[in-house]
Amino acid sequence: MISNYIRIALRNMVRQKGYSFINIFGLATGMAAFVLIALFVVAELGMDQHYPGVERTFQVQLDATVGEQTVHTASSPAVMAPTFRDEFPEIETAVRVNTWTGSLVTTGDVSFIEPEIHFADSTVFDIFAIDLVRGDASAALVNPYSIILSEESARKYFGDQDPIGQVIRINDANDYVVTGVFQRDARNAHFDPVMVASFHSLTRAENTQWLDNSFQTYLKFRDAASVPAFQAKMPATVRKFVAEGVQEFMGISYDDALASGFRYDWILQPVSDIYLHSEAEDQIGRTSDARYVYILGAIATFILLIACINFMNLATARAAGRAREVGLRKVMGSDRRQLMRQFLGESTMTALMGMLLALGMVAVAIPFFNDLAQVDLHFEWWLLALMAGTVIITGLVAGSYPAFVLSSFQPAAVLKGSVAGGGRGGVRLRAALVVFQFAISITLVVSTLVVYRQVDFIQNRELGFSAEQLVVLPQRTQGGIDRFESFRSTVLADPSVVNAAKSSIMPGQHHIHQTTGFKLEGMSPNEMLISMTGNVSFDYVETMGLALVAGRDFDPARPADSTAWVINEEAARRMGYGPEEIIGKHLSQPDPDTDELDGGPILGVVRDANYESLHMPVRPLVLSGQGWSRYVPVRVVAGDMDRVLPVLREAYASLEPDFPFDYYFADEDFMSLHAQEARLGSIYTTFSVLAILIACLGLFGLASFVTVQRTKEIGVRKVLGASVPSVVALLSREFTLLVGLAAVVAFPVAWFMMNRWLGGFAYRTELSWWIFAVAGLLSIIIAWATVGYQAIKAARLNPAEAIRHE
Repeated sequence: MISNYIRIALRNMVRQKGYSFINIFGLATGMAAFVLIALFVVAELGMDQHYPGVERTFQVQLDATVGEQTVHTASSPAVMAPTFRDEFPEIETAVRVNTWTGSLVTTGDVSFIEPEIHFADSTVFDIFAIDLVRGDASAALVNPYSIILSEESARKYFGDQDPIGQVIRINDANDYVVTGVFQRDARNAHFDPVMVASFHSLTRAENTQWLDNSFQTYLKFRDAASVPAFQAKMPATVRKFVAEGVQEFMGISYDDALASGFRYDWILQPVSDIYLHSEAEDQIGRTSDARYVYILGAIATFILLIACINFMNLATARAAGRAREVGLRKVMGSDRRQLMRQFLGESTMTALMGMLLALGMVAVAIPFFNDLAQVDLHFEWWLLALMAGTVIITGLVAGSYPAFVLSSFQPAAVLKGSVAGGGRGGVRLRAALVVFQFAISITLVVSTLVVYRQVDFIQNRELGFSAEQLVVLPQRTQGGIDRFESFRSTVLADPSVVNAAKSSIMPGQHHIHQTTGFKLEGMSPNEMLISMTGNVSFDYVETMGLALVAGRDFDPARPADSTAWVINEEAARRMGYGPEEIIGKHLSQPDPDTDELDGGPILGVVRDANYESLHMPVRPLVLSGQGWSRYVPVRVVAGDMDRVLPVLREAYASLEPDFPFDYYFADEDFMSLHAQEARLGSIYTTFSVLAILIACLGLFGLASFVTVQRTKEIGVRKVLGASVPSVVALLSREFTLLVGLAAVVAFPVAWFMMNRWLGGFAYRTELSWWIFAVAGLLSIIIAWATVGYQAIKAARLNPAEAIRHE
């Protein structure tokens, strides 16, 4: 019996090749897209979930308010971890982590610039999943100047040699002994180090300043149930350790500071939530946004729904064409249960073929998807169970109409032709499904247009500084700082170099290294400006393309400028002055170590510039004309960058002779702040196009069915004088109305979704009406193009052949 059902199913597939292809290929494409996005979503949701005792592990974050400014950072003081471990018995262990970026690592003749080196306590093994394949975890990071390497790093520096006991030199300053080799965590983790050195190697490891928030602190509790009680102790703990420092820093008592609106809280965030749910700055690894994961999960579900709707639509449409077959089978003795099993089996087998094709598509598409999403995904076998479940559900649902409805028809009514068109219920069901799938497609089109418009807004927004034609070199040593003027004279001799400066702050990712408090003359004791700050040379403002709106820039001919300041408009506003009014006022930086105020006059005010992601509003900026620096921005004539780079390479050899030439482009670096949005835009576009194509594939099949059903009507109309355009309009009208109805449903949903997404940006594009008009018009044009082929084909048919059709 089963073999007979299979033969009949295969015979019907061969007889209806077009419908079978649309069914199988459409479902396979939808399932493949669903699997790819599901892999991505599961990987994102799995970040940081595998650490031992992860449910008991938390990061300490600072959430503070000073005046109008809020600070939410993952940074904490170095003294916190050992103090908390000693003071609170509920804490099992604690670890501090600090990160160096762009360090020179040398051993023998081998040297590389390492993007990141992490410093951590020896307890790092108790919190993070760092598995040593060589060395003893209990002793590897106990002593200062010990370091563990990933297997890849060990091979890079030592080849096939045993790395244990070997010495590497960092920044040409200190030698570190390799005490372990670890296997990088193949699972997703926000903390993914390649080198980890002993925390006690840092000169600030024993820093006891509670207001020096420069490190990350992780706590593992003995019992997760004790965490709420511990969090409740934090206000008293803050008062115990921070009150004195706040009083010294602000010049008023801690209680008076609290009464004035000052707030300083330590909060705990589960490590398992950091990647997708952290809003804190200064994380040691990359983070994402749970909203993006949910959006992509919804897209995956919608694409699969569209594919399943196509399958069901064509199944219900074709069902009426098989009504005569049902009548004949009943006359020949088939009962209803046999017919139900046959129809359900046929649809399930078609879905199974779609699944097998989908597996092949996934295997081919994974490398391309990895490039698109910038991930490293692999097929997981649990997806087979998910796909099999989808096949069974889709097959049963799609086959339910012919199985339960057609099998109930009376043979006499069927054979006399009383059953046609699938019934009023079948027509309404198909119309509802078309509206639903095109509503999804239009929502995706609107979302894609909004995402790309926002990315374009980011790329073309006036940032307040000129990022184009700006190349940035690292400054690594005090000797390099001393040799800067010689370097500057050398590069400015080249006509393609416009200007060069040095600084300790740059716009972009990981280039803002200091945020501190300032006091302006006349401020009340409970007031303070919390600002980004950096040390710059006199030509920094011009080199960066910052625009002075009041006052003047630093002047090398005036030695007193070394103690003066240049601020941005936001800093002036926060201190209660306009740009012109604040010029000449004395600004001081409190020094907790000396209880003194170091400062001088404000020389100039520059236009606000976005030094950080456009998710954030512009923060106050204070620039000093003295102190250490770590960057050398060089402005180059447009079009001359390739010619200038060799000149900079040669000059850099005299600036930092012990370090290899290294650089980055300011515009590319700044845009990396929004790489997530760009990636989301690419994924959105790809899968939105795919969703529309799948919907159009189903619409094409449905239009083909409808035109066949109305062939005789078309012939009669042509005999009565109907033109080809009028016939095409007749056949397209129904689908145009359905797509229009889908747009009415989709627009409010798309507006709500994208308005909430744009709400995460401090600077955003507008949800213009034309975006929705374009999406709706595009969908109607696509529907016309899809249906039009079948309509024109039917309209051009010879009327005599059309009338003989039935």
